[in-house]
Amino acid sequence: MTDHVIITGADGCVGTALMKLLKEHDVRTTAMVHAADQADLDARAAKLSEIAGGPVECQRIELTEEVTIEDAAGATVVHGAGITNFKVREERAQQVNVEGARKVFDAAAAAGVRRVVALGSLYASGLEPGLVAEGPLPEAAQYANHYERSKWQIEQDFVGYADRFETTMLRPATVFTDDDSGTVSFANAVHHSLALAYIGLLPILPADPMTPLYLVTADQTAKAIWAAISGPNFGWANVSPNAEGAITIKELVDAAFIAYETDADFKRRRTPQPLFADMDTFNTFADAMGPLADPLVAGALRSLRPFAPQMHVTKDIENTVGVQLAGGHAGVSPGDVEQMCHYVLEHGFPTKKPRQS
Repeated sequence: MTDHVIITGADGCVGTALMKLLKEHDVRTTAMVHAADQADLDARAAKLSEIAGGPVECQRIELTEEVTIEDAAGATVVHGAGITNFKVREERAQQVNVEGARKVFDAAAAAGVRRVVALGSLYASGLEPGLVAEGPLPEAAQYANHYERSKWQIEQDFVGYADRFETTMLRPATVFTDDDSGTVSFANAVHHSLALAYIGLLPILPADPMTPLYLVTADQTAKAIWAAISGPNFGWANVSPNAEGAITIKELVDAAFIAYETDADFKRRRTPQPLFADMDTFNTFADAMGPLADPLVAGALRSLRPFAPQMHVTKDIENTVGVQLAGGHAGVSPGDVEQMCHYVLEHGFPTKKPRQS
């Protein structure tokens, strides 16, 4: 057990959920966040203190610069900072995600921390079908984008620090909502796609409708991180449903449209559900639209390409440890999707992108 937790990327969707949980357990918390200047840092500290329900120590971190972790002997570091955009360029993914993680791990070792909990990604498995084990992953033959490849490389580097501090790698599924209420304060690729479908800019979806979609809440992920901080070192864990407990892409779309049909504006537009297509058909369609397409439609189609190959790959997730850490449950149901969509119909789709991956 540690009495001091340092979180990189603390103002992301998972980071803020973890901050609240740590305050409930009366754990000293240091938030390391990206900030343009001191005024920006002060503003972020004030916001995090409001979220956490008490004062929060806040320090600036830039993964492209030297990273220093101070007053951290015996502490636990939770590393969640990094770029989560699937469209990230290779050079940028390497510079920020891979080299930035090394800087954090080096700084943690120099500071004498007890344990580092690194937040990875299920998609570090790349485009490989089959089981994603709760353990080290082999290099995939192909990755859908440079983000995925960077997350795999971070894992490879991380195991090299096992003789300098305790290493725990958690791979959360995609965070869909803040909690079980359906509240959502950060946008990711799933929310973006659902927003495009709502306004009628997603005529075709490059996906196998029966592909499992692995989603969790920020609260479930935060509970798993807290268990990884406060309990014995489990080493590796996937915080995710398995294939049997996951919803399919078709179930996601169906649930969203059930909620949308309660909206008068949506019903008046008579927007149809997107058509499912294989990658060749999608690429042919997107290329043919080209300059003839409405700029918004063309942009919507382009936005899907960096992740689209994953929506045709059937994976299963080993999650024995991850579900245990999350308190016995990790995942969302079609009913949760409907609840989230009702929330955004009332409050609007979130525009703020998460910092954590």
